[in-house]
Amino acid sequence: MSLNPSLLPVKKIKSSQARSMYPSEVIEQAANAILEAEGTINPIVVRQLNYQEFEVIDGHLEYHAAARAKELDLAGGEMIDAIVVEPENEAAILEQIRLLRSSKQSETPMQSTSDSSSAIKHRLTNLEKQIENQLGELNRKLLDLNQPRNSQQQMAELIHTTVSAVMKEQVSTIVQQIVQEVGTSRKKAIVPVEELEERVKTEGFEKLTAAELKSLAKGRGLTGYSSKRKADLIAFIKQSEV
Repeated sequence: MSLNPSLLPVKKIKSSQARSMYPSEVIEQAANAILEAEGTINPIVVRQLNYQEFEVIDGHLEYHAAARAKELDLAGGEMIDAIVVEPENEAAILEQIRLLRSSKQSETPMQSTSDSSSAIKHRLTNLEKQIENQLGELNRKLLDLNQPRNSQQQMAELIHTTVSAVMKEQVSTIVQQIVQEVGTSRKKAIVPVEELEERVKTEGFEKLTAAELKSLAKGRGLTGYSSKRKADLIAFIKQSEV
């Protein structure tokens, strides 16, 4: 099995993913980068449909960027590096793509979670110091006052109110940070639609979770699936293919 890339004409390649699935500004920037670098960094992976036609297996974004580069510069964007997968090796290649993509996606959220935890610990430490400083300052003021018991009680209430206000503000900020970090981690954990499509081809719908099936349905432009369970989702998506 040889995985050496070959130069293929962009016009002979097609993708199962519509260009509209990707932000137009990303496509445009990538196309200009391809023209400037005179090629793509990573070859796309394709299967041969017939003598003159190929279909993208992996690298849909790169393909669409190359197609846009061809529109901008017919000569400069005419060819693209591609690995043509033989039918007998396709399953192994798809499994490799799935594993590597999953591994790559899991790295960033873990690092983000670690960084987030350190930042939160730092904020909590600062909160404790601020509370201690506030208590110390107000207690000193209380001791300096040669006032009746009622005045001391009023001062104690002032201490409680001030400290509560500081805690409320700081805790609110930290909670917002946690919510934001969790939301970011969840977004990063979302599996790309193109990977889900490839998994359907190799593993079938049954191997996908309900959440992944909903993402797949959304990527295909379907509606009315949000309340469906896994079995109903599978039937719903299959029916849309008919």
